[in-house]
Amino acid sequence: MKEKILEFLKDKTKSKIALLLVAISFLTGEYLILGVLFIYWIINDLIKRETYLLETIELSKNPILYCIVVLLWAFFAYYSITTIYYFY
Repeated sequence: MKEKILEFLKDKTKSKIALLLVAISFLTGEYLILGVLFIYWIINDLIKRETYLLETIELSKNPILYCIVVLLWAFFAYYSITTIYYFY
């Protein structure tokens, strides 16, 4: 059992942490966490020049769709971060 847990933890650690943070965000209603994750994804997409929305979208192959998706992530980040002030 311990070996399976260690095997699970060593592969794709950043993805598992992000998934845990998304779950915590929804369970606690703290959407600021989602905003920070969206900003991380935007930065990562801009560095790699590709994004993912059901399939990989590369800037060099489909620049309009790539820009739309990255702008969508930016809107989600903005919305997630700014809505925390409306509920208090």
